[in-house]
Amino acid sequence: MKRIIGVLLILSIIVFPLISIADLEVPDYSSLSLDELLQINQALQSVIFEKAAQYEGIRIFPGYYEVGIDIPAGKYRVVFPEQEGLVIVHVYQDAKKAETRSLIRDTYMLEPVGGKEIIGCLNLKEGNVVEFTNGNLIFSSYLGLF
Repeated sequence: MKRIIGVLLILSIIVFPLISIADLEVPDYSSLSLDELLQINQALQSVIFEKAAQYEGIRIFPGYYEVGIDIPAGKYRVVFPEQEGLVIVHVYQDAKKAETRSLIRDTYMLEPVGGKEIIGCLNLKEGNVVEFTNGNLIFSSYLGLF
């Protein structure tokens, strides 16, 4: 009797997840407009970024990123993992200030000496622009002092 219950339990553990995966339907996106698809894409990217940032962090390549479009608003721990080099990170209040290279910005210079350099807490708000060159940065969720 114990063997039968054990076998049934093992089968239920194996079979039920397979049934739920088989029932999962992928929506048909072909009838959606380009604007609707871009909105879905932006929402998915935001969720993926947030989930990955909670765990291992997201490697961001040099460039120009608008908060709320390319990077979700939030508090981030930013790491420059390279052993040498210099990265200058500019955070502008909005895109207009970024275009004019306004002096109203926060600037962080990351230059590791024999290890990595960290911005402890970078608070990004909707509409901010983050711009940097010369190296990759790793963004992860800010979890307080570390």
